[in-house]
Parts: sequence; C-alpha cells; structure tokens
Amino acid sequence: FEVLGDRAPQPCALGDAHGVAMAFMDPGTTVSPLPFRHPALLDNEVRINVTHAGCCHTDIFMSTQSWYPGGCFPLVPGHEIVGVVDKVGEKVTKFQPGDRVGFGTIRDCCEDYDSCLQCRTGYDNLCPKKVTTYDPHFGGYATSFQAKGSFFFKLDESFPGEAAPLFCAGLTVFAPLHRDVVSGMRVGVIGIGGLGHLAIKFANCMGTEVTAISTSNNKQADAREFGAHHFINLRDESQMKNAMGSFDYIINTATSYDISQCSSLLRPRGTLHLCGAPSSNENLNFSLFPLLLNQLKVQSSLTGSRLETEQMLEFVRINNVYPRVETYKFADAQAAINSLA
Repeated sequence: FEVLGDRAPQPCALGDAHGVAMAFMDPGTTVSPLPFRHPALLDNEVRINVTHAGCCHTDIFMSTQSWYPGGCFPLVPGHEIVGVVDKVGEKVTKFQPGDRVGFGTIRDCCEDYDSCLQCRTGYDNLCPKKVTTYDPHFGGYATSFQAKGSFFFKLDESFPGEAAPLFCAGLTVFAPLHRDVVSGMRVGVIGIGGLGHLAIKFANCMGTEVTAISTSNNKQADAREFGAHHFINLRDESQMKNAMGSFDYIINTATSYDISQCSSLLRPRGTLHLCGAPSSNENLNFSLFPLLLNQLKVQSSLTGSRLETEQMLEFVRINNVYPRVETYKFADAQAAINSLA
C-alpha cells in the first residue's frame, strides 16, 4: 500500500468491500480471504466481477520469491482473468456493463506512440514502462478486479470462462509459434504441462509436424491426444540419438532444461525458443560451439502483446483450441494453489 498510495486497494470490513481477494499475506504458499475496496474508478478504467481466474505457476514463483526477493505483500496474484463488466469510467467507450471480458499479464504501458518504439510497433509488452497485472496491484484472485480499459479484451459468449489460462499460458506459446513457424516445419515441444499442452495444440493447428518431448513416458497418451504426431523421452538415449538434428524449431516450456541437449535435436539453422522460466537459482550452463557450428538460434520470450492476444483469441475461436483445466470453487483456492506448489 505504501507503493501505490491512494491508488492502492484497501483492506476493509466485509460489509464495506467491493470484493474479496485470496491473498498471500506473507511469502509462501498459503492464501487467506481478504475483503478490500478498490481505489476510485478513473475515467479510463473498467471494473469487473471476476468469474474465472487461472492459477499460473508464475504465481507460486512470485509468492515464494523464487525469481527475486522483495515483492509487495499482501500479494494477490492472477493474470489469467475472465469476468463480466460491472462499471466503466466515463471515457471508456469499448465496453459497457454486462460485457464479457478477459485480461492478461500487463495492465499498463506508456502508450506514447510518438516516442516509444515498442508501443508504436505493437510490442507494448516490451515497453520499458509496462506495468504487470499484479504486485503491487491486486490481480485476479478476487471476486472483483479493476484496471485500465484499454488492456481488457472483449469476449463473445462462445468463449468458455474455464479457458482463462489462455491469457498467459496460451499467449506465452502462441506468440512465438505464430511469429516463427510455418506449415510443414518439424516442431518439437519440450514439457507437456500448462504451457506445453497448448503449444502442441497450437503447433498442430498451424500445420506443423509435432513431436512432444518429455522425461516421462506417462505423458505420451496425453501428448497424442493434444495433437502430437510423435513422442520422445528425453531420458531414452536411443530415442534421443535417433532424433538428433531432426527439428526445425523447438519450443521449450519446461522450467528445468539442458540447452545443449535441446539444441542437439535441431537441424542446422534451427531455432530453440525458451519460454519456461526456471528458478533464479538454476544455472543454465551450455556449450556454445554446437550453436556456432550449426548456425543455431537460441531465443526467448514471456507472454506477448495486446495485438498477439487478439490474434490468439481469433485463432482459438476458429480452431476450437482450448486448455485442459482443473476447476476449483473460489472458496477452495488453497487446494488449487496446493496443486501447483
């Protein structure tokens, strides 16, 4: 509350509250109900009643301070949000009460299209003045959420609320695949979790030949159901040897990985894209020479822009691509957190 001043949400008695959040009061993995009031609604803001909020592993990294120390507590995560508009500021014209909307990982940026190259070229997620959805602000683990209207996305009735994870997990893999791959490529997806299963679905719909790559044979049936044409066990030396030099593009969604091992699977001039974020304590040693000799590219990204979000929403509508989810009632938020932690 010291960071945001009078723009901070304020804890209050339940009878005076705009909403109830599930908050991490201290670093760790325990959430508690926290009634709160929003700051006054600005003329460019929208307030919604949250119907669905995805639990992202980022939330656990943030609550346990696994990426960096600090952070603002009480911490209310949640950047995969679906809800219904409750109130709009007087200058908001895109939305009206009753509209279904979604919200992702960024709540603001400079939007100075004259001087900010990133905003001007559609990469607002790379704006040096971007503000993430939560910390210090409250995110979507709450019954009510408020933010700048231009960062909400209108949803039609066909969009299932349970698909809220598309706004982070989905965008994180859709954006690089949409930028980089073309039909006919051989694409490997490492990790078959929240990010990976969506990467398999997207890559399949983009017309690529998809191979799921995992450390567990138990994931094979699921991977094929998601759309993988092939499966490789990273721990099977024979399978890895046969797959060496066979992929045009690999997207690594795992939070622990060996860059040298991954890159050995690429053809010359192939691309390894890293979008799984490991703990800050993980040391990613790798040998540079195989990359040099084979002219390989190693690149990375987190989520994507508002334009890419709109492109993803259109893609999932046309191709009927939605995440596999487990659902929990709001009152059971701790069980949902426990399933991640």
